[in-house]
Amino acid sequence: MSDYPNAEADINTVRAAAGLDGVTIDATNAEDLLLHERFYSLFLEGHRCIDYRRKGRLNELPTDTVLMPAVPGTIWTQWPRPQNEVPEGS
Repeated sequence: MSDYPNAEADINTVRAAAGLDGVTIDATNAEDLLLHERFYSLFLEGHRCIDYRRKGRLNELPTDTVLMPAVPGTIWTQWPRPQNEVPEGS
């Protein structure tokens, strides 16, 4: 069970501080609204890919972005790990 009224109040507090109208959250739009609001609240901080990976929605990200110019059209599902953090035999 999710706490939509408190989530709505929190998001609308942030939106009001930015001079935006409030939103109404329910079971059908909660995840979409949360991802949308986090995208703009954390713009250019690198959280979008992490949020979408966490929700299993990487296929919804645009691939024509300048964030990864070396590999256009690619969405990374995982990041490289430093060699000293990889267990032997992996």
